[in-house]
Amino acid sequence: MVLTQGDTVESMRRIEEVRLSDAADRCAGTFSGGMRRRLSVAIALIGNPQVVFLDEPTTGMDPINRRHVWDVVEAAKQDRCVVLTTHSMEEADILGDTIAIMAKGRLRCLGSTVRLKTRFGAGYKLSISLGDATDGDSVESRGLREMMSRHLAAGPTAETTKAYVSSRVCVYVVVYDLFLCVSRTL
Repeated sequence: MVLTQGDTVESMRRIEEVRLSDAADRCAGTFSGGMRRRLSVAIALIGNPQVVFLDEPTTGMDPINRRHVWDVVEAAKQDRCVVLTTHSMEEADILGDTIAIMAKGRLRCLGSTVRLKTRFGAGYKLSISLGDATDGDSVESRGLREMMSRHLAAGPTAETTKAYVSSRVCVYVVVYDLFLCVSRTL
């Protein structure tokens, strides 16, 4: 197979996308595990395929490169179907439009992130520091706990202390509403 000028240009563009330009002249066998995974993502996207399969594309990567590869995959999703396997629920949440969860070789659930969190998730955890000088029975502390219970359908967790209020918040709470309620209480 003979490479054309266009093939070389696309290959270098993909290498730049996954931040491997500095290592482009090195043998792939000398790459670290994270660099190999980034190279695999670049190779999978060469030729503009309609369907791309990625198996654990960011496992073992440092957080900065993982986030960057997520951005590359997210951009690639615009033109094609991306099938991605992962053990990371964070990765599935960020990249998945439709998520399938398997256990013991069987499909257990299928749906959007919001649907799965609503059906199976516990919601979010909200933690507010009241400062070290705050008394656990202060007006602010009681008002905040009452507001969280009444307006946010939130219940206290075991981590609540006199200077630290922590609660579970249902999935349906809009973040803006959450901050609005807290600012009115304090």
